[in-house]
Amino acid sequence: MNIIGKFYLAGKEVDQEEGDVKPLPPFDASFGLMASTGIDRDFERSDWKSLEEKILRLHPNGVSRALNGLRSWKPYKEKLRQDINEPSSDIQKILRGAQYIEDGWKIRGTGLGKDVESGQAMGFFMELKKGEKLLNPDNFENTTLKLEAIKHYIVLCKGISHSTRGRELFKESQNIDQDHFGCHSSYMGLISPRWGGSAEEIEALAENHPTPLMRDVLRVMYMAEMADHFQHFEDSGIQGFREKYGAYTSSLLSEIRFPTDRSITSISLKNNLCFLYTIIKMKKQRNKAIKALSTDFNPNTWRSWGIETYKDLKWYKRGNIFEDLGC
Repeated sequence: MNIIGKFYLAGKEVDQEEGDVKPLPPFDASFGLMASTGIDRDFERSDWKSLEEKILRLHPNGVSRALNGLRSWKPYKEKLRQDINEPSSDIQKILRGAQYIEDGWKIRGTGLGKDVESGQAMGFFMELKKGEKLLNPDNFENTTLKLEAIKHYIVLCKGISHSTRGRELFKESQNIDQDHFGCHSSYMGLISPRWGGSAEEIEALAENHPTPLMRDVLRVMYMAEMADHFQHFEDSGIQGFREKYGAYTSSLLSEIRFPTDRSITSISLKNNLCFLYTIIKMKKQRNKAIKALSTDFNPNTWRSWGIETYKDLKWYKRGNIFEDLGC
């Protein structure tokens, strides 16, 4: 059995203490899609022809999920760098370009611009420049891969304060697929208050989306974004968030049901719902949602709390650490 298959099966073992499903170690950003399609086996054999054919047969959000998995799964990172040091195909360019952007942000850190040292800034922009050469959306003819390039290029635009170009690209993505989750997620970062946007822009994006599921996840992500903003950049902290957005959030959470499917959009909705249940002190719903997350746990939603794994999340709940944090 290939390496991901082993981890994925291990992730389905029953936790005798909790009676639920153990997390998938290490985190698989494809949420099992690489193993179920055989993309992981192709990658381990360096069979790029078969791998790319399988990826291109997927729905655009499925392509995002598969490429996220290949790019970010820890056991694959170094092999990926070696295999595509000089990328030739469009998929290889996306994977390598996205790695450059990720490397750049790691060098820079997540602090405000005033806190970034000159060496960090130089390394950051050097990596982004490498990524920019590979990810220019104008160079992609396949519309599904163009969406992937746009998704990453918007993150690049955020880093170089080029919001106009980022906004143009998001509008272009909507003409291709208005439900592409990755493009929405990147764009929400671009227009957030932290990066020169505003809460009003995010609210308009979320409330006006025509598709119910996407509208739900965007509204929940909007509240999660504002909670994170208050936690890190407002003197009033989480309590200030509750005072300003508590009524909106409570109303929102009363409308939205915890999804049962495993689309990339629903997985994000599950994690962000669980996050908001925690912030708003809806403990019963939070505990039920934490148990239901299992292999759909996404650390990207929780890192600002120091939570990297599903085990961490359950440990926070068991140890009443959320209560110690005022949640």
